[in-house]
Amino acid sequence: METVDVNLIFMAIILPGMDGVEAMNAFRHMKNIRDLPILALSANVMEKDTLSTLGSELTDYIVKPLNIAEFLEKINKFLV
Repeated sequence: METVDVNLIFMAIILPGMDGVEAMNAFRHMKNIRDLPILALSANVMEKDTLSTLGSELTDYIVKPLNIAEFLEKINKFLV
C-alpha cells in the first residue's frame, strides 16, 4: 500500500451510512491519523453549536457557502 502524506482532513457532517461525527471519532482512534487537524464542513448554520461542542474530535469548522477569505485563513494555519 502506498503511503500518502496528509496534513489536514476535511469532514462533511452529513454522510450516508456514517455521519461525520462518527467518522471523526473513528479517525481519533487510528494511530497514523489521530493527531491530524479535522475541519468540518457544514451547510447548516444551526450546526455551529453542535460542531463547537465536539471538543478534541474537531479542530475547527467551516460553514457553507464558503467565505473564501475565511476558508483560506483557516486552512493556511495547518498547511504553513
